[in-house]
Amino acid sequence: MNRFVQRLQNRISQLRLRTELDRLSGSELQILAQDVGLSGPGLRAIADGNPDAAALLPRRMAALDLDPEELARSMPETSRDLQRVCSSCKSYGRCQRDLDRGPADAVWTYYCPNAPTLQELQIMQASAVPIY
Repeated sequence: MNRFVQRLQNRISQLRLRTELDRLSGSELQILAQDVGLSGPGLRAIADGNPDAAALLPRRMAALDLDPEELARSMPETSRDLQRVCSSCKSYGRCQRDLDRGPADAVWTYYCPNAPTLQELQIMQASAVPIY
């Protein structure tokens, strides 16, 4: 499937999610958010963010030799926080271009709001501190 169609489908899904969240009462939204390990505003931030942006996180992590699935199992809060921040990032296009061009280039560290966390995970992994 080409990128345009995928992005269109993601956008439609995002709009549906926003509509569903808008229909919930405050307490229902809070329960739903807690079920997925977020706050109500955190859940809304994801719904309002770029649905494609979080898809770049596994690519960035792979470029850094970090395993997103293992992180999700061992540090679920950190994994969710990385996804939340990525979903609301305004640098999606730049990130995608940088990953396509050369994922080893460290330029991403200047604009990525997840850079400090990802770099800390790399340091922990390199120093043999069990992060997972």
